[in-house]
This record gives sequence, structure tokens and C-alpha cells, in this order.
Amino acid sequence: MEPLQNPPGPQEGRLREPSLQALLRELAAFNTGLCVITTRLAIADLADHAGTSALRRDLEQLSSDAGAKLLRALGIKEVRRSCEVPVTSFRGHGLALTLLGSYLTDAYDGDIRFLREVSARLVDDVRQGVHARKVMVSYQTWLGEGPELSVLRMFRFV
Repeated sequence: MEPLQNPPGPQEGRLREPSLQALLRELAAFNTGLCVITTRLAIADLADHAGTSALRRDLEQLSSDAGAKLLRALGIKEVRRSCEVPVTSFRGHGLALTLLGSYLTDAYDGDIRFLREVSARLVDDVRQGVHARKVMVSYQTWLGEGPELSVLRMFRFV
């Protein structure tokens, strides 16, 4: 949901799209079903329903072992125990590790030795999603102009 939310600041967590705001408010107020949303920022538009029909669960960061297993499951070819290195440098951030693993698999056939080429562009601001955004910029560079990049732009990933 984060690409559709305002970043940290005065409007932090508010949805940018009024129709999506209305939909989620209606679901929280009247729907007895289940709607799962993933985001690191609380959805400010649902504050009136916090703790009742809009429950929030904060997920912990991945351990070195769990993060390394995730990278291997995404197709990273391990060179000794090098899968734990990006997990530590990404502070166990699940989305960033997923994007990193997918990118290395797509662009470098899962070769972890190319980590430096990607991670050189990464910074430490996890809260604002910079890890994930920087990996997406790596995709943008790798894809060049074309339909794939248009899809990433459509979802505001780049």
C-alpha cells in the first residue's frame, strides 16, 4: 500500500486516492469479511477503527538465518555463507531482501557476488522504504525504457 500513501510528514499514512480512502473506510465500518493490507506506515484514514475492525500487526525483521533462507529460496546461489551479509546490511528488511533476491536472480542469474553493484546504491533509511526503492531503481536501470518499466511506473515503484 505504501506507494499509494503519503510519506512521513504531516500527512503521513494518508491515502492519496480518495476512492481508495472511501473503499477502505467502508470496509472497516461495515464489512464483516477480511481485507489484508501490507504497509510499514499505519493507514491514517483508518484511525477511527484502530483496534476494532482495523487491526495492525507489526512484523519483526528477519533473522540472519531466515533472511539467508529467503534469498536462497529466491534463487541466490550461495558462495560460502555470503547470503547472510545482505541480510545484516539490510537489517532483515523482508521487502528489500525479496526485491534484492529477485533482482540478483533476474539480472545476474542469482550470483551473490554482484551484490556490491546493487548495494552500492543503497542507504540506511528503512522507515521511508529507501532500501526497496533503490532496488527498484536498479531494475529501472537494468530494464531500460520499455513496457516493463512502464508497469513499474504505473505502480509508482520508480
